[in-house]
Amino acid sequence: MQSSGQTSLNGEGWLAAARSAPTFLREKYQAMEISCRIYRCKKQPEMYLYLREDIEPDAETIPPELLSRTGVLEYAMELDLHPGRKLARVDVRRVLEALAEQGWFLQMPPPEQIAGSLYFGD
Repeated sequence: MQSSGQTSLNGEGWLAAARSAPTFLREKYQAMEISCRIYRCKKQPEMYLYLREDIEPDAETIPPELLSRTGVLEYAMELDLHPGRKLARVDVRRVLEALAEQGWFLQMPPPEQIAGSLYFGD
């Protein structure tokens, strides 16, 4: 639970914090750019793993639980992400925050396309 005066940096809280921050911090958030590689997850259609450019797609750097859900990763593309960039299915600010904090972001498919085996195992 948060004490009063603290702002969550999860989800939309990140944007609120950026907007209420002093000008020099707002400029930092607005100027944030992270290069990443995007991989298709073979275990589930329309699921993608974004990795910060310094992170390798292997068990040394990605949590084993995540790799077990993604299955084999197939390279799709590289992108330079910044707050002004539009992504098709996810808010770029969520991706930037995850890449900055943990080095990866998992983009889930639309709910109607999620395979039962993704939740219940193979």
